[in-house]
Amino acid sequence: MSSTLNLKTRQLSTFLQQYVLEKKTLILANKKGGASLRAGTDNDDIPVLIKTWPRVPGTDDSDVRDIWRNEIRQLHRLTGHPGASDYIVELRTTHEDETGFYLVLNPDQRRPLDKLLGDEESNGRRSIPAVLRDRRVLWRNLRRIALGLEILHSQGLLHRNLSTWSVLTAATNEPDFQLTGFEWSMRLVSSDDKPGSRKADAQRLEGHSFIRDWQDFGQLAVLLLGLNAKIKNRAIPNHEVTATVTIEEIKFVRQLLQITPTELVDGHFVVMRIDEILTVLDAHTRNKEPRFSLVVSLGQQSPLARKIREASGGEIELDDSVSQREFVEADLFNPILISERVIGFPDQFNLVLRGQHLSYQLQDYTFGPEKTSSNWDAAACFRADLTMPLFFKIIKTMPLSFKAINLMTPSEMKANTHRIRERFTSWDELRKHLHPVTPSAGKEKLLRKSFALTQMLEYLFSASELFRVEIVKLPANFVIDQAHQNILAVRPRPDENRDRLSLALGLRDVLAVRLERALLEDRTEHDESRIQSWRLTDSSILGGRSESKTEWKFHTTVTASTGETLYIFFGDQPAPTVAEAFLISEDSVGTHEQFLRRMKSFKALAEHGELARMLVDPRSRVMHIVEASPSSAQFLELDASKQDAFKATIETMPLFLIQGPPGVGKTRLVRELVRYSISEDSSARILLSAQSNHAVDHLLHEMEEFVDQPADVKPLVVRCRAGGKKDELSPFDIGQQTKRFVSDLMKSDLYAESSSQIRRQIDQLGTSYGLDGSEENWDSLPPISKSSRRALEGLVLRAANMVFATTNSSDLGRLIEEKGQFDWSIVEEAGKATGGELISPLLLSHRRLMIGDHKQLPPFGAERLLALLAKPKGVKSALKLGDPLIGRMFRDTTIDEIFSDVEADESPAGEQSFAELCNKASRAFSLFETIIEDEFERQELRKSGRPIALPLIAQHRMHPAIATVVSNAFYETRLYTDKDSAEKFRTEEAPIISLDPGKLPDCPIVWIDMPFVQGTMHMKFGEALPKYSNDLELEAVEAVLKLLAASPGVKKPPSLAILSPYSRQVSKLNGITEAGSQLPAALRQFTRAAKQKTFCSTVDSFQGSEADCVVISLVRNNNLGNVSSGLGFLADPRRMNVLLSRARWKLIIVGSLSFLKKIDKTPKSAEEAIRTKFLEILLSVVTPSTPNENIRVVSYSDLIGKLI
Repeated sequence: MSSTLNLKTRQLSTFLQQYVLEKKTLILANKKGGASLRAGTDNDDIPVLIKTWPRVPGTDDSDVRDIWRNEIRQLHRLTGHPGASDYIVELRTTHEDETGFYLVLNPDQRRPLDKLLGDEESNGRRSIPAVLRDRRVLWRNLRRIALGLEILHSQGLLHRNLSTWSVLTAATNEPDFQLTGFEWSMRLVSSDDKPGSRKADAQRLEGHSFIRDWQDFGQLAVLLLGLNAKIKNRAIPNHEVTATVTIEEIKFVRQLLQITPTELVDGHFVVMRIDEILTVLDAHTRNKEPRFSLVVSLGQQSPLARKIREASGGEIELDDSVSQREFVEADLFNPILISERVIGFPDQFNLVLRGQHLSYQLQDYTFGPEKTSSNWDAAACFRADLTMPLFFKIIKTMPLSFKAINLMTPSEMKANTHRIRERFTSWDELRKHLHPVTPSAGKEKLLRKSFALTQMLEYLFSASELFRVEIVKLPANFVIDQAHQNILAVRPRPDENRDRLSLALGLRDVLAVRLERALLEDRTEHDESRIQSWRLTDSSILGGRSESKTEWKFHTTVTASTGETLYIFFGDQPAPTVAEAFLISEDSVGTHEQFLRRMKSFKALAEHGELARMLVDPRSRVMHIVEASPSSAQFLELDASKQDAFKATIETMPLFLIQGPPGVGKTRLVRELVRYSISEDSSARILLSAQSNHAVDHLLHEMEEFVDQPADVKPLVVRCRAGGKKDELSPFDIGQQTKRFVSDLMKSDLYAESSSQIRRQIDQLGTSYGLDGSEENWDSLPPISKSSRRALEGLVLRAANMVFATTNSSDLGRLIEEKGQFDWSIVEEAGKATGGELISPLLLSHRRLMIGDHKQLPPFGAERLLALLAKPKGVKSALKLGDPLIGRMFRDTTIDEIFSDVEADESPAGEQSFAELCNKASRAFSLFETIIEDEFERQELRKSGRPIALPLIAQHRMHPAIATVVSNAFYETRLYTDKDSAEKFRTEEAPIISLDPGKLPDCPIVWIDMPFVQGTMHMKFGEALPKYSNDLELEAVEAVLKLLAASPGVKKPPSLAILSPYSRQVSKLNGITEAGSQLPAALRQFTRAAKQKTFCSTVDSFQGSEADCVVISLVRNNNLGNVSSGLGFLADPRRMNVLLSRARWKLIIVGSLSFLKKIDKTPKSAEEAIRTKFLEILLSVVTPSTPNENIRVVSYSDLIGKLI
């Protein structure tokens, strides 16, 4: 295997012809499944290594194919691990044809280590390249392999093939070892695999383990250190093994080989021991350190001399250059070299040499009258600072020895310029180490800053909702409810700083008005039950420390004797006595916890080069993946659109995006992808996430059918949920799953055969879960029980095949910290998540699928944040005002750097740089929309390259007539009704009928045309304040409901939903549909939509739901003269898309067509015209020039049977 032979002359496969291959093979293939290895270059002269498993015509090579696919799978799994690309060879592409199976690797200049070693000598040793004889370089290289193995082991993978052939290197002075050779790697899986199957046989341990991998690592160290057989003879003391290496090295190698048994050998232990060895070796060679030339400008006119005088307390005179030189030499006895970032210029940095008293600013030395650069052969210093560089400007530090710096004056340097390169080492070597900038590093840093900026602005919006109040006495006329002993009365207090911040953020109302609105009105973006609990704190800073935190629920308002409004709250604790009091909603408190988790995910992104590069340029490394062709009955049942998307998804890495318009069956596609993945690999781990708990629960519900199917081993499913939500528990919740495991364990033989101590610990776990009959109460558990439960639940989480969690889940944060990895990360409703919210699930896998629809509802708060980012000067103003209101817990170096950018650089270049950052932040905030729109634009231009996004275009939910309206108005007519679904709507009877088709026609779409306030005599009002309601439309909706009925003979009651963009209208609609405890007779034959507590909902809270019949109250009807103020939410095509696409069989719209036509004809800006184009299309479809039997318009007067 190790010999080098000439290849026989033969015709290369078509695939290999695209490469220029060397004439000699590096490794020959063998009959046991080993691949051949050849080096070459591609058409751009970039080096490649190609592994080939030859195919023999007429033979069954399925086993060879399994070996080939196994290496692909392991390389893919490792790709997503942070830092893996540094230590593990990168897979470039794969291919399969009639002549062989191929892997193309990106080795840079590396070759297999074995090819650099000499032939085996008579003593069993092999000659080692000179560069590897430097044991510091060697151990640093072995450290890289140890880190690669630890990455492998952290994912439950064994290497099983570690040798000189599975290590690549270019054998330079810089450590560069990379790990490869994964064809025999395996994942540790359950022992319940079917015996006798090829998969089970391949996964049998056969003596292999993590320890065995480390023993192979030890054998590699023995070879490279040139050790003899004495190392394995335990009777020979360490100091007698050899004189060429240290005793510490011998001890360590024997620990690796298990000659000296060690309790725990893992990556952490190995790296720690290597670092200890390097410390010893560095100490031995300290006197051989390279020296660097530094030219210092001293004397009376020197700025440096003035700083030296200041640092010496005035003792050194400005004209005493000798004392100045002595000061610098003493000051640089143990110097630290620092790379310092240049604010606003991510690719630039300064070098600073820190002594005991001064920080010396270094620059490239120039010589001669033309100031010719020395290219950092020497450095010069003309000035210094008393203080260290600001911590957030420091990129990296490096300590230097006291002999490393050779001081020279300009005259000395002038005399020795020609000998500089002979006598001294170039500073450029240190510069590369301190700031190893790659072409994309600046872009990756800008990406992280853009995410941080969006986070900061979210902080500021949150800080603007910290309401300053004064605790006051209860009015004498307030009747105290005996059921509530703890009552709090407050009134708003002025807060000029926060009001100025609010104005800078584009929030026009003062705090007192916004507090009233938050307490008395539901915000459209939230459902009706969310903002109820409030926290009273004495801290005015977001994330600041508080000595007093109590929780309260808003009750009512009362009027004080002075006439001002007081707000009354009930609580579980007495009201505190504080000098300054602030109210913040519990909803915001939960958001703060999400902020902290997001900060950690951004930090993890900085260490995850693969993901960062992909987000900078999603097409930078698009890989075609060879997968088994799906052929299951479930796959064949998918429509053609979903089949195309399915195949493209499984064949593309590392990212694929799917646009899912309403009713296309996005979740069905996800279910089949999960089914396929687990059927291909029973050990597969899949993360399924979404921004909202509702969407996650819907995903889980859709998967239950698949999970519950009979199987020898069912996949382990875990639902992650925030603590304290016991009313929402399901059998899949992580606590319930762990409880089941503990219960099974307590009934097992393993428990019965365990020691009394172990049984006692298991019993304590059982008690903590209430398995002894006691009530399970987390708060009453002792700390040791809580710790044991967390640890065990963490194991269950890491072992689960399917994990369901929101994108903001704390459990995802835990997995990121533990560097957990999944085979797939699937994000549903990705268009509703901010870019910052998407980072966590994207970090957790090398294969990522995002499904969503950016033409439906955007992330919460998107409009106000994107509007602010469009005005960089406004962003700067808000940051300056908000800086004092953001606590330390919400800051890190990147955020402090942005605050510094705002304060430091007002130059045109700085302003341009900040404007670019704001633009990047806008794109990062709408990450899903950004990537998918860029890709669709590329496809429309018919550019070459594999697609990374596709739309689903066959809908199944809506009656074809409703689907046509949605398709024309929002999807450029691309959305169509699947033929089988169209046939169902054509042949089946609708589940809802009209009791009076003369008033309410029996057709799929009915528009109840309300009188336009501007064109109707004596009609003064259409819509009403507070924002917004419309009583006339309430009457129309009530009349509609009385005319609806379930079709005779329907098997189950049809579902009904009543929607409006405005929560005030929804509240009033609830008043007519949920009268007391008795449901109105007209509604008793209908059911509410799934997961909905009432018939009535805002559009925001109903996304993702559907109903057989949907009634919509548009509300707006006014004399206002522009699009924005006149239409309000109705001008948002995304909200209107959701409103119009929820109905399956019947859509009834209540609104004024004349009002909408008037708005449509109103002069608009170019942006408004694009935004409201859907309105023109909608009106043309609803009021066609020729009659349409599927769409009818009924006047309000005809509906109620009288003129207004």
